[in-house]
Amino acid sequence: MLSYDELKRFPAQCTKADQQLRQLHAILEAKNFDSDPDKLNDDDRAYNRRLKSTIWWFAYECDQS
Repeated sequence: MLSYDELKRFPAQCTKADQQLRQLHAILEAKNFDSDPDKLNDDDRAYNRRLKSTIWWFAYECDQS
């Protein structure tokens, strides 16, 4: 499991997208955050936000041809 600081420095690369997305989705599944961000504490909310934004980065940066 990545720490928040490791997640902030996650070396997202389109050439490794499949492997890295599997890792990120596994973390998302393991963390099982509540879908309502208001029910999360500040640390979990920040981690959840960073994790999802990193996943979205792949969708925006790597899917464009």
